Amino acid sequence: MYPNCGTYAGYKKHKNNKTKPCLECLVANRIYSRARYQKNGALRQAASRARNIDKVRERERQKNRRRKAALSKPYNELQVIATYGGDCYLCGLGIDFLATRKCGNEGWESGFHVDHLIPLSKGGEDTLENVRPAHAVCNLQKANSLI
Repeated sequence: MYPNCGTYAGYKKHKNNKTKPCLECLVANRIYSRARYQKNGALRQAASRARNIDKVRERERQKNRRRKAALSKPYNELQVIATYGGDCYLCGLGIDFLATRKCGNEGWESGFHVDHLIPLSKGGEDTLENVRPAHAVCNLQKANSLI
């Protein structure tokens, strides 16, 4: 037995000295571990979401496309870039693919958006032939108009 048995420090002392922990130290370790697990639960969930954020965003984009478009042929952002290049079709300047796509965050203006030539709300199809790469700010300034 150690003087600090019954605490987490006592449990660590047992482990460091490679002795079998006493019952009080095992209970203290269990309590400490549960408290730590509960405290860091939100951090674990955030880390898990961060690892899968690209997959989640792509899934949401696909879901939104299916919901909005009457006629749709599946495509993804890489196909748009491969087909039409990395320049904004509205202003002709290069697109920063590392910039955030969320409005309001720093550098979002030069980020990548997929723009529909004929907007979905005006009867445009959600197909690879009807989309082009654009800067976020160019796409938002164009809004719902036809070129």
